[in-house]
Amino acid sequence: MLLERKKAELATKAAAEEAAKAEVEAAAQAKAEAEAAVQVEATDVEVAAAGAEAPTPTPPADVEASPLPTPEEPPPFVQVQLEDLPQHVEKLEDAVFNLLVEEWRSLQGDFVHSLQQLFGWHRSHLVDFRSGLYGIKQRFVEFLQRTDNRQSLVDNFVQRFNAFTEEYPDMRKQDATKNELHQRSDELHERLRKEVENRQSEALVQLEAIKGSRWVESQTEVLAAQVQHAVQLEVRRYHSACQLLEDFYYSSMQLGLPEAREAPPRVDAFAEDEPPPEDPKAKKAPPPKPKKGAAEEPVVPEVSPEEKASFRLCNLPPADVAVVVGHWEFPFLKDLFVQAKKAVWKLQDFAPPKIDLPVKEDPAEKVDPKAKGKAKAKPKAKGKDKDVEVAPAPLMPLPPLFVDLQQAIVHERATFVHRLSMIHGWSERRLLEVASSSKSTFEHLQDWVALRRRKELDASAGLVDIIKEHIESEDFIKTKLNFQNGHLHRRPNVLLRAPIPEAIPPPVEGISPFRWTIDQLDGLLEVMGNAAAALSPSRRMLPTHVALSILQQLTSATESDRKPVKVPAVWRSCGINKLRSLVSLFEHPPSTGSVDIVEFLLHIGLLHSPLGWPSINALLEVRKALEAQAPRGCAWPDFYVTADQLAQTTLFADPTGLEESFAKKFKPVTWLHFRLFSFLFW
Repeated sequence: MLLERKKAELATKAAAEEAAKAEVEAAAQAKAEAEAAVQVEATDVEVAAAGAEAPTPTPPADVEASPLPTPEEPPPFVQVQLEDLPQHVEKLEDAVFNLLVEEWRSLQGDFVHSLQQLFGWHRSHLVDFRSGLYGIKQRFVEFLQRTDNRQSLVDNFVQRFNAFTEEYPDMRKQDATKNELHQRSDELHERLRKEVENRQSEALVQLEAIKGSRWVESQTEVLAAQVQHAVQLEVRRYHSACQLLEDFYYSSMQLGLPEAREAPPRVDAFAEDEPPPEDPKAKKAPPPKPKKGAAEEPVVPEVSPEEKASFRLCNLPPADVAVVVGHWEFPFLKDLFVQAKKAVWKLQDFAPPKIDLPVKEDPAEKVDPKAKGKAKAKPKAKGKDKDVEVAPAPLMPLPPLFVDLQQAIVHERATFVHRLSMIHGWSERRLLEVASSSKSTFEHLQDWVALRRRKELDASAGLVDIIKEHIESEDFIKTKLNFQNGHLHRRPNVLLRAPIPEAIPPPVEGISPFRWTIDQLDGLLEVMGNAAAALSPSRRMLPTHVALSILQQLTSATESDRKPVKVPAVWRSCGINKLRSLVSLFEHPPSTGSVDIVEFLLHIGLLHSPLGWPSINALLEVRKALEAQAPRGCAWPDFYVTADQLAQTTLFADPTGLEESFAKKFKPVTWLHFRLFSFLFW
């Protein structure tokens, strides 16, 4: 916008400026011609006087030199205001204006782009540093949790201990055996302690290897390089800004572009100092001879170049007597900012640039050679002629723009120093964070080593205490003893020996005086099934007289026969007539004279059931369930089903719990119940 406005104004004033310039040139040419004529006349008079060899009159001795004329007072100084600078910008030539604008754009663009790259580099460095610290911790924890030989020692000891207990159970009760086992457990404790100490020494060696890898030093070097790059950018920006100010103000003063100042030396705090060149003619000094009786000087350990560089970057000096905690030092920062401050521009006196123009010979200044020779023969003035002082030339007042230039340079210097101080504070904070965080990380790793040792020793002591408890209790070690991450775990779900099964008492069914039990039904099934198989293996029919004789034999048996009575109590008193009428109920034509044993047993099993006799719907459900299980080629009811298939039907379902209530009424009286009853009521 400023460039377009300037071009528009210059286009309107071009004609007026050319006319004024022509008038000024014409007046100057007329004035120069008049001065040249006067100078020619004065030269002719001097030449004529020299040709007549007229002596030069000397002033009398008592006449004093005339006083020097007083210089005129300079005009009052007018300070350049900020509002006046746009007018000076408008007066610049197009070429100069474009040059300054390009210089400013280059300065600003390069500085901003370099800063963006620097801070992007710094952010990636922060991510790498934090992830590196986390990786160090994670890998060191994995190293601490590595497997060792302690678990195998414990497993072998427990295996031998249990094997001895199983083979010699009586010897476990002897005091000598217990003392021997206690001694072996102490030996196991000592071996475990040595394993723990070896693990600690290996962990400390690993920690020293991590410290000696120079990872922290490399991260510090990267951060120091970033700080130095930031300082270099500030130095370059300051130098370019001062050069831009000088170019603008000198161009505004119509003095042309000044000579570019020499670029400041490169700021590099890590460059090694080159040793001075050795003089080949100089004699080498002999080594000093040791004095007699003097104490030997302590040997100074050699320091590698890498260690010197790390001490120059970051150093933690030892704490003094009065100070409890030391402090971090970063020696390279001082050298870095000292070099940066050397780039500060020094203020200079005003001196307009010299312009070498070709000198033209004036014909009025030509002197006759004879007059020149006679002028050489003139005597030198003596006496007070030497004391005559020539009036000094009046001092040229400083241009206001030059004063404003000096003020701008001073302000830029203050800004430069302030920005350097900000970089100094930022760099100290970042370096302190890197140094302190890495130091605290290594301290944490060392604390982990000590804590791991303490926990492993405690776990070993706890293991030995458990073993000694089993020695005194004369029992097996049944559970798994496991070391895991410095802790001792007793695994109750991992048994070293199969547990002794609990004695499960046989089920005892309550005996009802009028209902057949399962045991009695099994006996009746066995007897009648064997009788039917004896007649025909493929038949399930039994003659009526055979079934009657079987029932008569079972009901007439008594305990005096040394055989268990396998019928209910009320069935023992029934006579032959009741049994005959019972069997006749199952004679159906055309099978008169025979009994279906399946039908008979099913009715006997359902007799006196609390559920009652099954209804027609229940029987239809049973038939529907069993018909679906009929083999191929068979029709109802000419096929057999298994006991499991029959038990799954709804015939024996008890949703209301009537069977359980019936069983509770007829609880069996065991031997323990009998003894308890006798003790209470005897």
